[in-house]
Amino acid sequence: MKTLFIATVGTVGALINLETGWWNNVLFNLIVLMVLDYVTAIVLATVFKKAGADAKALDSSESYKGLIKKGMMLALVMVANILDRVFLDATFATNATIIALMTNETISIIENIGLMGVPIPKVIRDAIHVLNERSEQELEKKPS
Repeated sequence: MKTLFIATVGTVGALINLETGWWNNVLFNLIVLMVLDYVTAIVLATVFKKAGADAKALDSSESYKGLIKKGMMLALVMVANILDRVFLDATFATNATIIALMTNETISIIENIGLMGVPIPKVIRDAIHVLNERSEQELEKKPS
């Protein structure tokens, strides 16, 4: 399992770098949020014996589904980057996709932490609100 995970992460990272030609802070932050979401879901299921919003229980099939979902999210970023390069000659689709995915991951992390009984500070709730607004604005923008 560990070898498969390491190989998968390495392959996905190499493909992203090969396809996009860049590895910037926004993409790095998305991947950090993806890892945190996965870890909080595992902790929620194992330590707190609860299932998160999109997990039924801790079992290998649910865990694999979560990893595959994360991989497909990164594939979506690559598709957005291709669309940007071929049709728009910009970074609009890539940035909008990454911001939307970051918002989704952040909300999931906060939900998982909340289900653990941790009180969520107002500043975090406000930050999620700003992320949601920014995501909606990016998706509504039209490339020039």
